[in-house]
Amino acid sequence: MAETMAGYNKDDLLKQAQNIWTMLDDMATNNPQGYKQFMDKQMKEGKEAMAPPKPHMVVKTTVLKPDKDELYINFCSWPRVPGPKTPNDAVPVIGVPIEKMKDKTESYSLTSVAFNPKVLDNYGRDSSNLTDRDTLINLAMDYIEDQQKVKLNHQYTILDRDTPHKGCLKRIEKSFTSKSKDDKEFESNLENLEKSFSPFGPGGKDKLMEALANISVGDSQSESHVPKSDQSQIRMPFEDKTATRSNLIEEIASDVVLLKKPEYSMETVDVDSGKCVQVKISLPEVTSVQECELEISQDDLSLLVPDRYELHLQLPHPVDEEQATAKFNKKHSSLNITMPCSQ
Repeated sequence: MAETMAGYNKDDLLKQAQNIWTMLDDMATNNPQGYKQFMDKQMKEGKEAMAPPKPHMVVKTTVLKPDKDELYINFCSWPRVPGPKTPNDAVPVIGVPIEKMKDKTESYSLTSVAFNPKVLDNYGRDSSNLTDRDTLINLAMDYIEDQQKVKLNHQYTILDRDTPHKGCLKRIEKSFTSKSKDDKEFESNLENLEKSFSPFGPGGKDKLMEALANISVGDSQSESHVPKSDQSQIRMPFEDKTATRSNLIEEIASDVVLLKKPEYSMETVDVDSGKCVQVKISLPEVTSVQECELEISQDDLSLLVPDRYELHLQLPHPVDEEQATAKFNKKHSSLNITMPCSQ
């Protein structure tokens, strides 16, 4: 029996790869300019597909159960979320877990949902039909309630345009893009193809064959590269006037992958130059600072160790992020961060 990959015959995939290579090889020989334009277009579209979600609008409501709290919902535009093929089809959506947040003025809960850009163009903030916009927002709330086992107040407010997102933008982007190992593999494949995908590039043919042999294509797969564990669908009932609220959400999968929150300590200490905030984070099994993705702003700190740990902290005092230092202690597998206070 021929070896299969994700339900596809590997030999067939390799034959397809050979045919594509032959076609591109002929194009490169007979039409170099056309070949260059084709490759530039593919690389551009690939990079656009890997771009992070963009904020579209913020909806403010309240959590009723289990605990009463203000909730902000970031609605994001993301080409990697497929759009519905027809008006009657389910609308795919990706969401992230609700988090407790705190800033200088308030404590609140925060979550984000991402839709295909065309969905938000038609039914988002600038929708020509306010009923359609209200339907999308309420269905997004239904989705959040179903996924995260909470009860929301469906009375809401849309924040002004000068507040396109709530919370740290980089944090929002990472909450979507750091979830799947497939994302990193896809991006790595794209970089390799960009460097060597050419009849004149060393190893180009082998890398193309390998990349295509590891990519399953067909109607049974999603048309966009979206983490399957977090993709669900909601239905916009514009055509079916008899649809009930209970069947407007179509669950695809609910096994959301959450990274572990590491143990940490944070304190404000006096030094010769003034005050500073010191954070010590315990990271068992991490061996190098190169494994850590650390971001510091004036008010918060975010740490990501892909596939292992994730931590977001609101700082007790504004800090000078340009003067912050981070040192990794290999003996104790801990990251020590010192941030001078700016005031």
